[in-house]
Amino acid sequence: MSFTGSYKFERALRIVKENEPPEGYFLCFSGGKDSIALYRIAQMAGVKFDAHYHYTTVDPPEVVKFIKTKYPDVTITKPMYTMWELIVKQKALPTRTIRYCCKYLKEINGKNRVKLIGVRAQESSARSRRYKTETSDLTENCSRQARGKVHPILAWKTRDVWDFINEHDLETPDLYNRGWKRIGCIGCPCGSKAQRARDFKAYPKIKLAYMKAIERMLEQRKADGIPCTGGWETPESCFEWWLSV
Repeated sequence: MSFTGSYKFERALRIVKENEPPEGYFLCFSGGKDSIALYRIAQMAGVKFDAHYHYTTVDPPEVVKFIKTKYPDVTITKPMYTMWELIVKQKALPTRTIRYCCKYLKEINGKNRVKLIGVRAQESSARSRRYKTETSDLTENCSRQARGKVHPILAWKTRDVWDFINEHDLETPDLYNRGWKRIGCIGCPCGSKAQRARDFKAYPKIKLAYMKAIERMLEQRKADGIPCTGGWETPESCFEWWLSV
């Protein structure tokens, strides 16, 4: 039996149909495999939706090009601040526990809309505690509120996503063919140290931009009388500290 005929697929389709808002979904599109599967499910469900991609300024350029070429109907939104400006503005680097970057770069639209999101429980312990539908988008790190969130593929495994994509002959960014398991922001603090090291090796210009931003951040901290100790003495030591947390 194909995956499209499975209970998991039928359940995802039912969730999308049953929770469709009158004005349609605000579909969160990243260009990764999960959002590509989600986009196709929304099409198959016959629901109304408009897809949105939030450009973070630290996205793999291949992904941005893929979205513009293969999904021209997706609305690309640019943030108020670049990642480099945010680092200086916040006077700190984003970490796993303090992800201010998501607030300013990703969670910038969709207020008063019902968001359709392709998160999966397998991806992290935090996501495993989510429900297929949520009534609020407010979290510790998010000040912008949506009317609700719907997670149709929450129970899907990675293999399920790829089975669905292959069955429907859906194209994905070439990064997957080059060994990438997940696609996201370059240097994302939620990634492993090995994954982030790989990112910066593949995109040295992005690493240089981070270094320059860190240098400006340290200058701002010193100007404001904020201590630069514990590995924050130089841009180089600060960067190494950041990779280790």
